[in-house]
Amino acid sequence: MFDSPYPQVEPGPPRPSEIIQPNIFSMPPGTERYVVEGMGAIFVRMEAGDRLEVINTEGGQPAEIVCVDQGGANAPTLLDTKSEAKPLGLMRLLETQNRSLRALRLGIEKRNIDLAKAGCITVFDSESPAGDSHEWIAQQDGSVIITAPHSS
Repeated sequence: MFDSPYPQVEPGPPRPSEIIQPNIFSMPPGTERYVVEGMGAIFVRMEAGDRLEVINTEGGQPAEIVCVDQGGANAPTLLDTKSEAKPLGLMRLLETQNRSLRALRLGIEKRNIDLAKAGCITVFDSESPAGDSHEWIAQQDGSVIITAPHSS
């Protein structure tokens, strides 16, 4: 027949609409995901029983994890482990003028966290393979600062 600019109409009653939900990128309820870019850090609040998994997605990126209690005091027992070193990578990052770390600096100051007295858990190194991971369960309420001190 004629070429029509209108779509072909199917006879009969209309079909009900469907709700389409993209489940490809969804996560299980109660799960949060954070990305720490190279030369960056994030502050994450934790509650007793929370599971923390740190994944070195690209490999070769050391990470530092500083644990503090609700009052801002060093609390390596938050993740039931010992602090092995000083958070030198985090301290070096905070000395830079990187504007993306401004909120982190303010959060550390607000909570009276003294990084000079804090310890950190170090995971991964420059030889760590992609996909390497470490996991902990929070033993008490507090917060963690996760740092990727090198550019990737």
